[in-house]
Amino acid sequence: MATNLLGDIQTQLTPDMVHHLSSLLGESPGNTQKAVDEVLPTLLVGVMSFSSSGSGATQLVDLTTHGDYGNVLNNLSGLLNEGNTAEKMMSSGRNILSLVFAGKLPAVSELITTSSGIKSTSAASLLSLAAPVVLGVVARARAMQGLNAVGLSTLLLGQREGVAGLAPAGLASVLGLNSGTNLRAVRPDPAPGMAPNGDPRAAWDQRGKESARPPWWALLLGLVALSMVYWLWGQGTAVTP
Repeated sequence: MATNLLGDIQTQLTPDMVHHLSSLLGESPGNTQKAVDEVLPTLLVGVMSFSSSGSGATQLVDLTTHGDYGNVLNNLSGLLNEGNTAEKMMSSGRNILSLVFAGKLPAVSELITTSSGIKSTSAASLLSLAAPVVLGVVARARAMQGLNAVGLSTLLLGQREGVAGLAPAGLASVLGLNSGTNLRAVRPDPAPGMAPNGDPRAAWDQRGKESARPPWWALLLGLVALSMVYWLWGQGTAVTP
């Protein structure tokens, strides 16, 4: 069954939870829902883009391995209902946002404000609250499939067709991505002996196939020996005048 990261993320933020978020942010339920509908694909596009840049995929593996974001999904409603815990969640989210969006975060937040009608402070808070949820779903998928950096990047970029069109207009421009190639990856090289899913067996199988081929120097020696045989045979059959 194909992985649908956005669908998995959306199921975490139920209508009841969105209503609670609207009270927490001081926004109308309708505008909050609009904002959530755009914040989630925005975050996922940001994570996709980050995974294809430099060591982004490796950093994501480290973050999802040691960040303990999977536990966020186990008690999300409880975390949002507790003031101190919710603030810690937002603090964690701000760290994620600074990594994924860097200096482009204010412009990303402004896109959410313009398209949904919520205040800029509410957009920033919503992005911070949703970021750990997105990382939690990504972390769970990575762990279940045993993905290394290459596998995680491949998984994320495989979602682009169903996600990019749901993000706010102008996001590609803000992130410096070109239309049509906005999420085309420069995938990182796998570690030696590792397949994209972290399983070394496939790489070793390929290495075994390659090792079964004759090395170039053996072929060269064979050609030299064959030439010598023909030369000696010619000498032995030459007619003496």
